[in-house]
Amino acid sequence: PCGATLLVEPMEDVQSAAVSLLVPAGTIYEPAGANGASAVLADLVTRGAGPWDSRELNDRFDRLGVQRSEINGWNFLSFSAALLAQHLPATLDLYADVLLRAHLPADELGPAVVGVEQSLRAMEDEPQRKVFVEVRRSSYDDPWGRSPDGTLGELPNITTAMVRDLYTACFRPQGTIIGVAGRVDPASVHEQLS
Repeated sequence: PCGATLLVEPMEDVQSAAVSLLVPAGTIYEPAGANGASAVLADLVTRGAGPWDSRELNDRFDRLGVQRSEINGWNFLSFSAALLAQHLPATLDLYADVLLRAHLPADELGPAVVGVEQSLRAMEDEPQRKVFVEVRRSSYDDPWGRSPDGTLGELPNITTAMVRDLYTACFRPQGTIIGVAGRVDPASVHEQLS
């Protein structure tokens, strides 16, 4: 009912569950001159959400045994999680906090930008990856030619307000895709997310 797309695949032969959340907040939604803003957002969004500060949020995911990752792409920020199926409801509650009530703390912007910068500098040791970024940039018009990793020249332009505006504009049900697979009950998942 909220406008998100929900896909659920029950798998009775497993004890686990996998969650994939695709939020339309990738590189193509960044403001001009701030390539890397969505990569910074992918980092900041899990540094506290709902009633939890960064440490508490990460501790809660860890206590549930959730293996997770956040990846920035062109169209989407992708959140992936693997866990025991019995912990799915609590895990979905934590992701609801991340998607709807992230803190995006201003004092964490610097460390998030430094993390993106380190990733970009590491690309210097990966010529194949550098070529792919350059081919895409030269083959597609802006914003489709932007690198999801950002660019060193535009990282200094990213501000907390810009990242918060990106979050506010893009973290919404419309266009979000939620995929759940494993030992799950589709009706229960639908009811919890409605």
